[in-house]
This record gives sequence, structure tokens and C-alpha cells, in this order.
Amino acid sequence: MQQAPLVICGLAGYTGRRIAELAAAEDIAVDPVGYPGETRTNLNVLDPLSECSTDFYEFGNELPVRGWEEKLAKVKNNATAAAAVIGCGSLTPGADPHVFKMIVDVAHSVGALAYLDPHGPPLVSALEAHPELIKINQHEVCDIRGWGSTRRKQRWQPPVKCAHAVLVQSSLPLARLARSALMRVEALSRGRRQSVL
Repeated sequence: MQQAPLVICGLAGYTGRRIAELAAAEDIAVDPVGYPGETRTNLNVLDPLSECSTDFYEFGNELPVRGWEEKLAKVKNNATAAAAVIGCGSLTPGADPHVFKMIVDVAHSVGALAYLDPHGPPLVSALEAHPELIKINQHEVCDIRGWGSTRRKQRWQPPVKCAHAVLVQSSLPLARLARSALMRVEALSRGRRQSVL
């Protein structure tokens, strides 16, 4: 896509201001939703030999429920100019669990594509609106399919089974690509990249 991005996100404190500055330096427009506190940051350290990663998550204040409502309003106001609308993040407790489904509906109402990265109940709700693309990992598939277990070794399911489960549950308009997608996931699983989907 040759379209300039517009990022609608919650930004708080020094970190939020710094993120906005870094985005501006890259000519990325940001329409922030401000809130008290500090934006959370995280650091991912990847071992290139084992392909294992270690994640460090700093503390960050949650975006208030009204912030999610404001974000959705901003998406509605800007969607008509978009080729695609991308929604991601964890919802604040108390926020409408269907907000990602609403984002897909907004995108489709103006002829835009919808790409998502939610998890849990908001993901299940969003699948009903048939987004064009979802980013999901095995933990999230196991959660929405009820494959969880107190014994970690029973929790993991083969990547091909996970991909198939999402395609079946959501009836995503990716059915014609399902075979090649499953083959790709299977190839990744042989390379021990089990969490990629």
C-alpha cells in the first residue's frame, strides 16, 4: 500500500511524548488519545541461534475505558480515507469487549481492509466480523478453543491444527488460501518456530 499511515493510539507521559517525536521524525502521523500516567514499553531480546526470545515489560498505566471510546471515535472519523484499518492491543478491564469487532465493521463500511491483533474474548467477537487478517499465536488459539491445561506440555497443539481451528471458527475469507497457509505454518513448525501463525 502506498498510503501514509495514521496512528491512533493512547500515549501518556514522557514515553508517550517520545514515541510521538520518533514517529514524527519518520513522517508518521499520530492522532493520540492522551491519558494520565506513563506509556508502557517493552524490550524483546532475540537469540539468533535458538530463535528464543526474552521479553522485558515495563510498568505502564492502562488506557482508561473512555480512551478506548475516544480511539473508536477517531477511527470512525478517519476510516473513509483508509485502504486498511489495523487494530491491536489489550483492552482495559471494563472496556467494550466488542471494540475490535466494531473496528472491523467500520473498516468494511468504507470498503477498507481490516487487520487485527487482539486476544481472548475480543478476538472471538472480532472473528464474527470476518477481518481480512489476524495475527494470532498458539497460546491465543488454545485459549479461544478451550485447549488449555494446567500441564504445560498438554497445552501446545500442532501449528497446523491451530491454523485450521481459526479458519473453521471464523469462516475467514481466506479459505482459498488455507492450503498454502497451512503448508507455510507446517514448514515453520519443522523449523521450531512454533509460535508463528
